[in-house]
Amino acid sequence: MTGNLDSLAPVRSALLNRARADAEKIRAGAAAEAGQATAAAQARAEAIRAEAETAGRAEARAAGAAEVAAAGRTARGLILRARREAYEELRDAVRQRLAEDPLLIEVFSARIRRALSPGATLTVVPGGVVGVDEDRQVECTIDGLTDEVLRRLGSSVEDLWSK
Repeated sequence: MTGNLDSLAPVRSALLNRARADAEKIRAGAAAEAGQATAAAQARAEAIRAEAETAGRAEARAAGAAEVAAAGRTARGLILRARREAYEELRDAVRQRLAEDPLLIEVFSARIRRALSPGATLTVVPGGVVGVDEDRQVECTIDGLTDEVLRRLGSSVEDLWSK
């Protein structure tokens, strides 16, 4: 199986480099959006706190703390949503780039032949290749490859938008 992955190393490396660049752009946009939302929420919380302070310090502390906590929860939700969107955009970008690679069908076909046999029957399907050999079937698809690459990156994918 290592040989199969090694044959995809240049494609994976190029995709990862492109994906990192795309993710950095997405991360920068998400960070800016999250920063603006946090600043607006903090400004709103501060305004509410100031109004409450004039009405009474005890009430101001309670209202301000609750509003700051709510603003923090709102900001965290925005950050998490932006990260999820960034991940989905990264996944879509990788899939799109893979779909544009004219050699991908050949790579998938070679991978299937190695997994089955040189005499396997191969069928090109939308987004990949399916191979059948006696009682076994192997599928290599863009979705599968994309998910495998992102799965192997594991939590390091988060490094793309947390720097």
